[in-house]
Amino acid sequence: ALSAASLKAARARMRKQTDMSSGKRLGLAARYLWVPVDLEDVAFEILEAPGKPGTADNDANFLRGQFQTVVVDYWTDANNWFLTASKDQVPLIELGFWGPEEPELFTQDLPTVGEMFSNDRLVYKIRHTYGGAVMDFRGFDGSIVA
Repeated sequence: ALSAASLKAARARMRKQTDMSSGKRLGLAARYLWVPVDLEDVAFEILEAPGKPGTADNDANFLRGQFQTVVVDYWTDANNWFLTASKDQVPLIELGFWGPEEPELFTQDLPTVGEMFSNDRLVYKIRHTYGGAVMDFRGFDGSIVA
């Protein structure tokens, strides 16, 4: 579950990843915390508390100000959360368009053909073809909670 301890562990995992060929640490700094709506308040409490979250300890909160929280409204699993590095440090995702970047809009508006003739209805078709891929998986850290 999302807690200060699990967030610190995920942050450390990302920083300790090594290069495949040389074995040297990459030192990727987690920048974004992605949470569902159900974990928004927990993330806020962990990241904004002046002292250690969940304790009466006066020590400074190590995690405060280190992450930007991104709430994903359409995620339905209330427990899963993710960290990503900044795109300035590592290429994360690449998107490509097949054909034009702007969507193609087609209309069926001839008065003697199709739905316009039989039902007085104008038919639209939009085509926008694109694809995407993960460029480097090491910029992501997922916490899938059962």
